[in-house]
Amino acid sequence: MPNSLESIKLPFEVYRAAKNGFIYGYKIRFAHTFALQLLTLRKSSMTLSRLIGKFRNCIRLGFEHGKVLAIYAIIYEGLVKFLGGGEGEKDKRRRAVITFISGFTGGILVYGGLINKFAEIVRNRRSNAGADKCKKHTHFLNQRILAQISLYTLSRTILAVARYLLERKIKKSANLNNTTTNNLRKKGTLLALGLVWGTVMMMYDSDENVLLQKSMKLSMDYIYGERLRSIMEAFWM
Repeated sequence: MPNSLESIKLPFEVYRAAKNGFIYGYKIRFAHTFALQLLTLRKSSMTLSRLIGKFRNCIRLGFEHGKVLAIYAIIYEGLVKFLGGGEGEKDKRRRAVITFISGFTGGILVYGGLINKFAEIVRNRRSNAGADKCKKHTHFLNQRILAQISLYTLSRTILAVARYLLERKIKKSANLNNTTTNNLRKKGTLLALGLVWGTVMMMYDSDENVLLQKSMKLSMDYIYGERLRSIMEAFWM
């Protein structure tokens, strides 16, 4: 049975993670959306009402992004503490298992869309009971933001796994000196980055079905499109 101090500490840690997640998600999405909105805004349509509308959209998407990270943080931190994998856990293997289970569960619930499905079931039941029949419903968690975060995390995870395998290979080769080890690390990074950029540019050049993420496709079109941009566009003029 946890003592009174632990019973106060655990909810606080979950609250802290949720609050930090919301703030981080909001400021990252707001800044990104604001820059993208200005980038795609045409000078001829730059009216006050349009600018206000875009600013509101930045706030809305910032809130949506923060909400996703906050809900995942609540699930993850709550499960870690519930399963006993807190900071006091000395068994590294057990803690690794607990964090994986917690992350996996949060992943399928939040990013896998199960929370959205549950929210939709509840909404449909309310609609069948006669409420909200005329309203146009959106997903509880923004589907595009879920996909974007998942893709970002996937790319970082692939690089981390590649580095992990390389480090294991280096540790097994006890006869390697420091110079050779550093050279292997540099070549591994160069190869990974070369493969990433070679693949993405090949996909962009032959992407007829818009398989790339929409924001990335827009960025590529801006850079490699046929239109010659004015230097004044750097200052949104």
